[in-house]
Amino acid sequence: MGENSTNWDQPYRSSTITGSSRYSPRSRAAAIIVYFIAFFQLTVTVFPATNSWVQPDSGPWDWETSTNWTPAGFPNATGGVANLVTNISTNIVININQPITIGFLRIGDSDTNACYDLATTGGTLEIATLSNTGLITQIASSAGDTISADISLTSSMLITNASLFNPLTFSGIISGTHGLILAGPGTTYLSGSNSFAGGVRIAAGLLAIDHANALGTGSLTINGGAIYSRNGPRLLTNSLSVAGNFMISGTNQLTLSGPVNLGTTSRTITISNSADTVFAGSLTNSAGFIKSGPGQLTLSGANNYRGTTTLSNGTLVVSGSNSGIGATVTAAGLLVYASANPLAGGTLTLGTVTNQSNDATTRTITNALSISGNTCFGGVGDIMFSCTANSSLGANRT
Repeated sequence: MGENSTNWDQPYRSSTITGSSRYSPRSRAAAIIVYFIAFFQLTVTVFPATNSWVQPDSGPWDWETSTNWTPAGFPNATGGVANLVTNISTNIVININQPITIGFLRIGDSDTNACYDLATTGGTLEIATLSNTGLITQIASSAGDTISADISLTSSMLITNASLFNPLTFSGIISGTHGLILAGPGTTYLSGSNSFAGGVRIAAGLLAIDHANALGTGSLTINGGAIYSRNGPRLLTNSLSVAGNFMISGTNQLTLSGPVNLGTTSRTITISNSADTVFAGSLTNSAGFIKSGPGQLTLSGANNYRGTTTLSNGTLVVSGSNSGIGATVTAAGLLVYASANPLAGGTLTLGTVTNQSNDATTRTITNALSISGNTCFGGVGDIMFSCTANSSLGANRT
């Protein structure tokens, strides 16, 4: 094994990983870590201090008990490495009784029998590395572990969950000036009233939002993966940057009231949520988006993005004060007009779609109109088209 390769079960050489070809991981979890280090241009400095948990089923389960680890002693240093992957037959709670600092944590029962809970009884867990990026990995065989300890982010924290079936839960309060990067492929629960300021970036996997402050005070950037509201409806005030295709799923209403930056390239937003999903903040920038999936997406903000809005499936409710929307293309689905000026600009192209007003109010559409498929009108209110000379009704449409 080369000096830049990583083996969680052997002492580390002091080295720096920059995503180069010299890095040759031998496990799936390590491969995921390397990919996201390279993708996000992270630099991770690896240190030789590695301790592995050896106390299986009898207490005391205290982090600071040196005989609970091999080699004897306990991890407590910037860039320190902790392996909590011993085979356990019963759920155990490992108590942190003083402030503890580590840079890297791997957690999970090796045969999926039981769960670890990393808790605090007077201490906190600080994530710190000299290279500014720490790693927390739940292994593929995990039964679903919990970090209920409060976490302070002195470095950014890259989270990987290699288990496709069991979530990794963070139920304590996460604070600090840095942020989180979720690399998937499994599910991560954020359940605390968090205050960290560095934002959340989702590259892959599923993020369950279990508190209104789960994302801290920074922005949410989505490159891929999916999000949903867990245990009830959620109102999030964080700003959102759309940097890739993603999904919003679940069974609870999710409202994002912060501004939404659509970027310069149109992305597909798939809504499979059985409750309403609401973008209440202003949608901006030059791109549009493609609304896919069977669920309902409501745009209720003062939107001024300039790209094309495409409805390919499900329901799109336009209820905001839209001053700069570009063309709107409805290939299929239900388009609901819910404000006085729902589609401010561009050509409205109607395919095999149902159009309706959300109430008895007459909605007036002044956009140029192009009908490319069989379309119908429903609901209780009138829809009046005040079309321009550039409109086209096509031929043989119903």
